[in-house]
Amino acid sequence: GDVITHYKELLSDRFSEQEIHFQLNWLLEHVLQISTSQLVLHYEDRINESDLLKIHFGVKDLLNDKPIQHIVGEVEFDDIKLNVSDKVLIPRPETEELVSLIIKDAFKPKSILDIGTGSGAIAISLNKAFEVSTTAIEEDKDALTVAIENSLKNKATVGFIKHDFLDLEELLKIDFSF
Repeated sequence: GDVITHYKELLSDRFSEQEIHFQLNWLLEHVLQISTSQLVLHYEDRINESDLLKIHFGVKDLLNDKPIQHIVGEVEFDDIKLNVSDKVLIPRPETEELVSLIIKDAFKPKSILDIGTGSGAIAISLNKAFEVSTTAIEEDKDALTVAIENSLKNKATVGFIKHDFLDLEELLKIDFSF
């Protein structure tokens, strides 16, 4: 409880009460590996020094404008968990809404091509929903690594290609039938 009170005070100049509650709970859940309900049950418990340091540096990162998703390294998207890092954009709620609309309203596609896949959120979600041949293209090798990890983590069958998708002439030469 004292830790929560202390860090709420530190964050109060920068964030609204609602943002503080959300971000601090997410950080504590991640560091302590417990749910929000367990946080309430263990409100008076002691935190070990290692976890306290992780919380401290997480709050410091928040104060330095690092997104909570990058601090915890994970985000939920369309009922799947995705790893995120500073090498990929954090999937936006609007993107999640778009994927949900496609899944709900679209006829089953024969294949899916995701250009500029980033974390792989779109390709993985659509692959899991439609179970069709899915290819994702990404130019950045670090982002591609995150997308591949996410595909494996979520047991999706996505083929990944490292390619500059702005090079249309070369893009048209790629065989997407795998």
